[in-house]
Order: sequence, then structure tokens, then C-alpha cells
Amino acid sequence: MTLRIALAQIPVEHGKPEENYKKVAQYLSKVAQAKADVVVLPELWNTGYDLARLEEIADVEGQRTKEFLQAKAQEYKINIVGGSVAIKENEQFYNTTYIVDKQGKLISEYRKVHLFRLMDEDKYLAAGDQKNVFE
Repeated sequence: MTLRIALAQIPVEHGKPEENYKKVAQYLSKVAQAKADVVVLPELWNTGYDLARLEEIADVEGQRTKEFLQAKAQEYKINIVGGSVAIKENEQFYNTTYIVDKQGKLISEYRKVHLFRLMDEDKYLAAGDQKNVFE
């Protein structure tokens, strides 16, 4: 059995979630036409590294991103490793990855544990505290 994996090198727009959701939607359509089984999105694809503006641009509780990825996975019958997105939960910001299967079911969620100091992630984001394995 062959497994086709698409790695998304999308030019993320810094601080422009609306544009980024549109770009990801277009990319997912293309990789579905190419018959990919799995697509892996880039880190912080929803906001870019506009960490200073997270209060206004982060996805509250990840709701929009989860719904978006679940709908696209189901629509295109593709498994999605959601790169990571900036979310706000309980007054903290996290760099979070969602994994969605091709039926649109959220099968895993991971918060980045080791924040990258050179990008100032440790100043703006809270670290996750769990390791994650999924099938």
C-alpha cells in the first residue's frame, strides 16, 4: 500500500488569519486533487509569528480551526495534521496542533512543549505539558 503525504509550504501572511484560512482551503483542494492521503500544514499557519497581537488574532479555544479542519478533512476525504495554530484558552495562548482523520473526526490535539526562545515564543505562549502519540 502506498501512502501519499503532502507537506504544505504555504506563504503564511503575518497577522492575517482570514487570508491564511483562504490559502489553506485552496491548498487542501489542490492536494485532494493530487490524491494525497495525509497533508501536513505549517506551524502557526493561522496567524503567522505575529505573537505580539495574539490577543486580537488567536483562535479562541481553537473552535474556528477545529471546525475548519474537520469540515475540509471530511469534504476532501484527507487526513490533516494541522501544523499548529495560535489558540487562546483560559486566558493563555498555546501553539496547538490538531490531527483530524478523513471522516472529519478530531483524533488528537497537542500543545507545543518546548517553546522556541529565538522566536520569543516563551514570552507570548504557554508551554504544553503532555507528549502525544496518535494513529
